[in-house]
Amino acid sequence: MLNEIHIRNYRLFSSLDIPHLERVNLIVGKNNSGKSSLLEAIYLLTNDNSSSSLFSILQERGEYIIETEDSFGNVRPNRNYNVASIFNNRNISDITDSLQISENRHLFLIEKEMRQLSLLDESEEYTHFRVTHSIDDEKNIYEIKISDDGYLSSSERRRPIIFRKSSQFVTTKNTDYRELSKIWDKITLTPNEDRVIKALKIIDPEVERISFTSQQSSSNGILLKLTHMDIPIPLGSMGDGMRRILNIAVSLAVSTHQVLLIDEIDTGLHYSTLVDMWKLVLQTAHDLDVQVFATTHSWDCVEAFQQALSENQANSGQVIRIDRKNDKFKPVIYDRKRLNIAVEQEIEVR
Repeated sequence: MLNEIHIRNYRLFSSLDIPHLERVNLIVGKNNSGKSSLLEAIYLLTNDNSSSSLFSILQERGEYIIETEDSFGNVRPNRNYNVASIFNNRNISDITDSLQISENRHLFLIEKEMRQLSLLDESEEYTHFRVTHSIDDEKNIYEIKISDDGYLSSSERRRPIIFRKSSQFVTTKNTDYRELSKIWDKITLTPNEDRVIKALKIIDPEVERISFTSQQSSSNGILLKLTHMDIPIPLGSMGDGMRRILNIAVSLAVSTHQVLLIDEIDTGLHYSTLVDMWKLVLQTAHDLDVQVFATTHSWDCVEAFQQALSENQANSGQVIRIDRKNDKFKPVIYDRKRLNIAVEQEIEVR
């Protein structure tokens, strides 16, 4: 479990230090205060396949361009990823400081270097990034070559050695059928299947079972058995809340001893379900040793988190508000006691 985090030169953050982290951390703040960037930084730090993690972050944000023709005129669709965009100074030529995300046991570091490429009697200078990722005594170092405008072609991706997967990122988009079915294969016929059914009952108490069929679309192929229905119901007909709670529940169930990141956790959920949702998250995180980082804009979500946290003293959690003044960022921590006072007195913490 991460105890603290230190970020340098990542996106909005020239510098951010959070000295204390809990089992469950709810991150709040105004728009453009860096909530999603903080989740990304934690993802890069804790996911051992940092090359794939980096590309998935850039792809999620749409920070790439597609070229359909190579230098020889051949039509070959290829994605060029804007690696420079993750630095605090997005202009590749102005990047001088390294990007560093760290904790006691973890380090993710990108250092920029300029190198010479010999071409017959001439030489060409190119931008080179050295990426270091380490967890405990295991270290992984690889190199990536960047174009003059800060892009990396997907054809030049170099996959590092994978130590072990230790984090998952649930975005605001629906996880597709194929990924969900792979996760479900790890859950089916285990006690965690019951956890997922219990989670689905938050939205509809009549849910009895869930099944994945051979159909493969974002919602079709996932069927629910309801108490009063003789035939199964497609998940897609049950609304966005059911899909969201399924994503959260299955991700929790397969994150034992890992880190789970959830962007805008209350997306698609009615305010009346949020207390039960947080009870599920807090209890499962405690039982399975999962550390959770989630973001929200909603006061209802903060209030529900406080209520669920106050009803079970065994569960640990806190709210982290990121304050931004010009280009300076400061975390404000609301532990259980401060959060209770803030909610009781309706003090704005978002």
